[in-house]
Amino acid sequence: MATVGILGAGMVGSTWLRGIPWNEIGMRPLVYEPAEVDLQPFDRVADPSELRDCDLVLVFVSGGIADKVIRTAFGKYGEVGPREILDFTSNGPDGKKATAEWCNDHGSSYVDVTILGAIAAGGLKTPLAIAGTPSEAAGALINASGASQLKMEGAEAGAAARIKLVRSIVTKGLEVLACEAQIIADEFNMGPDYTRVFEDFDTGRFTTIMNSMVQTHPDHRERRGKEVRELLSMIGADGRQSALLDAVAKNYELGAFRPVE
Repeated sequence: MATVGILGAGMVGSTWLRGIPWNEIGMRPLVYEPAEVDLQPFDRVADPSELRDCDLVLVFVSGGIADKVIRTAFGKYGEVGPREILDFTSNGPDGKKATAEWCNDHGSSYVDVTILGAIAAGGLKTPLAIAGTPSEAAGALINASGASQLKMEGAEAGAAARIKLVRSIVTKGLEVLACEAQIIADEFNMGPDYTRVFEDFDTGRFTTIMNSMVQTHPDHRERRGKEVRELLSMIGADGRQSALLDAVAKNYELGAFRPVE
């Protein structure tokens, strides 16, 4: 039976630990988590270096410390490390590339696995981007999660992390715009009518809508920019300003597809 090390059992790690049907796929998890949390009935180790003999190690620590944790855990014994390391952390593209090089130098294959969404919402089935080629065993484990997979076979480590950052332009931009719009809707007492105006998003595919916005932007940016300026006038008459919407209006004025300065 293959042994799978779980390095870090916070929200993401514990979701995978408790959600994977280990017996069904013929694998046994072994967990390192420094916090005093209940991980029963799973076996745990006192030091991360004890995971070095595992067939696979899934890394779920904070992205900012991932490289250091991996090097500290598996750099104590010369050139010997786990056979395969799957890095699920939010470490950036350059960080994951550096970790991959170190792992390869220490006898471990490395796969960049990046989570595309919020585990709190999607749970074990939160989509994944995977740069590299997981082993057959690693592939079976990932498939057991039920998560959809963007397989970037042949891509270098860091490619999955990079595509997530570009995705974040849309998701984080939507987040701050949604917050700004909600504040304005509340100030104008729009109530449930405000959310009902997004029914086209509920019934259509988001990627179709997004691609349509991009493709039609050059021909319609002037008209759409006028709507933003009208919105600024509306909230301005109510004594409100918005640096965020000012920036949106400026972007329409300049055009999104302009040469980089």
